[in-house]
Parts: sequence; C-alpha cells; structure tokens
Amino acid sequence: MTATPTDFPPYGVVGTDLKPQGLDIDMANLIAAKLGVAIELVPVTSANRIAYLQTKKAERVISTLGKNAEREKVIDFTTAYSPFFQAVFAAKGVSIKNAADLAGKTVAVTRGAIEDLELTKIAPAGADIKRFEDNNGTVSRPADARTKPAMVRKSVVLPQPLGPSRVKKAPRSMLSDRSSMTA
Repeated sequence: MTATPTDFPPYGVVGTDLKPQGLDIDMANLIAAKLGVAIELVPVTSANRIAYLQTKKAERVISTLGKNAEREKVIDFTTAYSPFFQAVFAAKGVSIKNAADLAGKTVAVTRGAIEDLELTKIAPAGADIKRFEDNNGTVSRPADARTKPAMVRKSVVLPQPLGPSRVKKAPRSMLSDRSSMTA
C-alpha cells in the first residue's frame, strides 16, 4: 500500500473521474511498474501520512514530505526527486523581511506539514499560527484571511532528479531553509 497526497496539486489531487492523479501518483505508478507489482494507493494528507506509516496503514509514502531531524527519528527517507523551498507569502503591501515581522500577524499553515513544524520554531511571540487540515484549506482560506500571510511550499518541478550541486539555494528573503521532498 502506497500513501499519496490528494490535497496538493500538482503532486496529488482527485481527478474528475474521482481517481488520484498528479506527480506523486505518477511516481508511485512508475515505481510499481519498474518493480513489476500491482499498486494500491491510499489517499493521505499532510497531517496523517506519517501516522499511516507508523500504524501500518501504508508501507510507504510518496509525497511532498520535507525531511528534518525529527522526522528522521521515526521514518526513513529516500533520495529527493523534486526540490522545493518554503516561504511566507502575503498580499502586496504586507512587508515581511524576516521572522520578527510576523509578530501581530496571522499566518496560515497546513497542520503537520514541514511549514507548520518550521514556522512553529521561528515564529515570534504574538504571531497567530492558524493551522488548516490540508493544503487546499491553507491556500483557499476564507476571503477575509487572504490578505494575511501564509507559509507554503514553492515547488520546483523538474523532469529529472537533481544532485545537491545542481540545486540553487532559495532566495535570501525566505524565512527558513529549503527542504527536500522524498519518494
């Protein structure tokens, strides 16, 4: 059983035929084809994908799953196939140059995602972190909240994996280091 996201385009969504589709699903199907095995996809979200591994509801996760020391204590990672970096995005006119600028602001994140974990580490006192259950909730938060910052992944989709020497660093304006997605 392979857990894949269904809440984070272009990596995983539910298509008009109600079947999972996206880059992570394509990767899962490619791996199964290369191994000559049938695949059973299990839909997950950022908040439950590690728990699915720990409770054996899935044997593997192919997802936009950022690698960090805390996660490495409970799961294994493979080589990244699509690098990404994290950033705080806000409406034009909202000045955010560093983590301290988040004081007094509401910031939307996806619960359990690497952005949630990293933002929790760097957010100053007075920052109001609003956690949404999935990526769709984070990016389509209520209209009155859209002028407030959101910490999300900015993905760089590449036709082939890049080694560390070919991956450029994220712009200096980003609040935390780039993470890697793993298969």
